[in-house]
Amino acid sequence: MRAAAVGLMAGWIALASAADAPRFFPGIDAFHGEWYGKQLQALQEQSLCCNSTERGRVVRFVWLRSFNHPVVIRLNESTNGSWSLVTKVGSGAGGYDPGTLLSQEQRTLSADQVAAMRSLFNPTSWFWSTASAETTTTVAKCPRDPGKECVTIGGDGSQWIVEVRDGDRYHYVDRWSPKDGPMRALGEHIMAVSHQDFGKVY
Repeated sequence: MRAAAVGLMAGWIALASAADAPRFFPGIDAFHGEWYGKQLQALQEQSLCCNSTERGRVVRFVWLRSFNHPVVIRLNESTNGSWSLVTKVGSGAGGYDPGTLLSQEQRTLSADQVAAMRSLFNPTSWFWSTASAETTTTVAKCPRDPGKECVTIGGDGSQWIVEVRDGDRYHYVDRWSPKDGPMRALGEHIMAVSHQDFGKVY
């Protein structure tokens, strides 16, 4: 995870034990597993990767801006081929305490609106061959509480996480503040089809 090049503002998140937490992402480090898990639990989301009864087609975009409300946008395909979109916003901040579920909206999507998402299920899609994470976060002692471990979050930054579940197949891609490329384009497309105004996009 990279800190923003300018205007950094230190934000410390304590790393608690994740031993008893639900598993949302396979092969992820303890810090990110705890952080993302708390955010998803606060937004009343279920695991798509592990111990999940969901075996259909699902795309989930998790957007955690350091100082703005956490956002989850989930697209589910029904057995008749139609797609629904659920948008959830938390009352807290993506880089701090997630708070509780602030709002939830659901709508049905047209075939044209889901075209970009449907391409992700193609076995040759860029998504499946893209590494889940770019770097490993270095965790250090927390100056506010030396008994705990923390990580510094750069100001004006965010995690863009896209998960895809296709039957028994699952993969996720997690990027820090992508400025361009397929992850940026996909995240912006998902936000657009949600018809929501989330404020600053970073």
